[in-house]
Amino acid sequence: MAVGMVMWPPFAHADPFSLDALLDDTAVPEPPTEASTLWPSAAIIDASDQTLTLRWADQPTETMPFAAIVQLEHARAWDEDPAGLYALFIDGRRVLLDRGEGVSKSVELLKVWLATKIVELPIGEGHTLPPPGSKSVPKLTLASAGGSLAMGRLASSSPPAPQTASCTDCMSKGDIDRIVKTRMDKIRSCYQRALRTSPGLAGQLVVKFVVGRDGGTANAVIKESSLDDQGVEQCVLEQFLLLRFPRPPNNQDLTATYPLVFAAS
Repeated sequence: MAVGMVMWPPFAHADPFSLDALLDDTAVPEPPTEASTLWPSAAIIDASDQTLTLRWADQPTETMPFAAIVQLEHARAWDEDPAGLYALFIDGRRVLLDRGEGVSKSVELLKVWLATKIVELPIGEGHTLPPPGSKSVPKLTLASAGGSLAMGRLASSSPPAPQTASCTDCMSKGDIDRIVKTRMDKIRSCYQRALRTSPGLAGQLVVKFVVGRDGGTANAVIKESSLDDQGVEQCVLEQFLLLRFPRPPNNQDLTATYPLVFAAS
């Protein structure tokens, strides 16, 4: 009678998660693999052109449309790891765009243009160490039509609240100003078209607008005008109605005024 050979444990069909496999200290588990994160020297997101530009220390600068971004990942500060903003591209790369204290504010502004692409990672996840030889941390610049979104003139419809070192659950004048500037090239075009028929046209508009609870512009009117051109005024109001802001705090509408000065260069 033939005697068959029985092997125990049956390694050919062993369950790696069985009790025997887990107790077997002879096996050396493979280290987990993780896609490396690239650190450019700088990153620029232009809201008007809808592009992301990456500057590299050792290769040419590249500019990509927003469509090339699969998602933006917000890794919140945890323990000794500062907050980070990462971009995952359709070509599989994961790139650090920003790191440090300014990340949270950048994320709030980016939600206006890229809300569907932003992913809030679980606390403590998503952080990466600098690659070997890295000497600097990339810093994100938010731009509009090639120019940095800097603080401009903005008059609130109510007396300004005392400024504190931090702003929690609020929308600052600077945030509103930066978002208005994302359409400044369109607003400027309203005036430039009128100059073709009225070369001496100049003056100031003061736009009063309401940011609704959903972040959209619920209403916009001309509060003051020395421009005396209804076509330009209507065109400017249409641009304000297209603006999208973060949701105002406390689920309340927010009212503000914005001065615009037009003069031929």
